[in-house]
Amino acid sequence: MTQPEKTVEQRLAALEAAVAALKPVDISNDQYADFKIRRCPPRWLESGGPDYTGQPISTTSPEFLDALAGFLTWQAEKDELRNHSYVNGKGETVFPAPFARRDAARARAFAAKMRANAAKGAPPRRPAGPASYENDANDPIPF
Repeated sequence: MTQPEKTVEQRLAALEAAVAALKPVDISNDQYADFKIRRCPPRWLESGGPDYTGQPISTTSPEFLDALAGFLTWQAEKDELRNHSYVNGKGETVFPAPFARRDAARARAFAAKMRANAAKGAPPRRPAGPASYENDANDPIPF
């Protein structure tokens, strides 16, 4: 089954949304800017990158955030093509594509902020999580 042709207005709206999503947003007063990662991009994991699932984006690297932004943008495009929606707990129909695009813009903004801080000489933030521990054969605690 082929999809019907889009009108010029629909194509223009999609193009404007895509261009707007590529611009970093102002995250200084955004309470949702440091969102937790729900799923790592599969290509990031395949390339040997660490799994940041469940961590806030501020604890990752700019390279990961670039990959995440690309993944979220791709996901939004797929959701728009399928006209994907769901009904939330209030009975409202929700289209997730705009939220994915907003999170992609937030990830780009955090990546730009991290790179700017690194250029100023600020030390990079350490990723959250358990400290690295090397198992020593003489250690009385085996874990």
